[in-house]
Parts: sequence; C-alpha cells; structure tokens
Amino acid sequence: MWGCDEAKKVFEEIGEKNICTWNVLISGYVMNGQGGAALQAFSMMLMEIFKPDEVTFLGVFCACCHQGLVTDRAGLLEEALELIQSTSMEPSLHWSRPVPITVRSHVDWN
Repeated sequence: MWGCDEAKKVFEEIGEKNICTWNVLISGYVMNGQGGAALQAFSMMLMEIFKPDEVTFLGVFCACCHQGLVTDRAGLLEEALELIQSTSMEPSLHWSRPVPITVRSHVDWN
C-alpha cells in the first residue's frame, strides 16, 4: 500500500525513535490490514531494546488477529498471561478487554 510505504519512509527518517513512534508504525500497519508488517515492526522494536507498553500489545494482538494467529494459538492462554505478568504493566482496558473476548469466542466450553 502506498500509504504504508510512505509512513515507513517517514518513520525511518526520524532521528530519535521512542515507544510512541513505534506504536504509531505498528498501529498504522494494523489499520491498513498489514498484520505481518506490524509483527515485523514489533520484532524490530524489541531488537532495538524498546519496552512495549499496553498500546504496543494491543497493536500486536490486533496484528495477530489479522494474520489468523489468534485462532491458531487460542490454546495458549496461560502463556499469554505469563507474558503479560512478566511485564510491570497494570491491567488496562487497552488490552485486558480484547483478550477475554477472544478467548471466549475460541474456547469450547463443553
């Protein structure tokens, strides 16, 4: 997509990146249906030693949904909770609501 290519160029020209600039890039990819690119950006962000926040996790969660990874990985709720607990984040409406809703839609309660 033309818009995402231009946004990536602008992002690369930013001298001093921070968590906000990374979140905008990740969210922009997600909003344009490019979940794979969002996940690649998240990996690059981690390699550059930026600590994700709740906005980052929401973007990554949405990217996983776009890529169909939530249905493939729906059985890994414990691992997801461990990841969340390994951060020092307090529960937030940004990410705490979508997780239970998604789990509810993929868990066989019988």
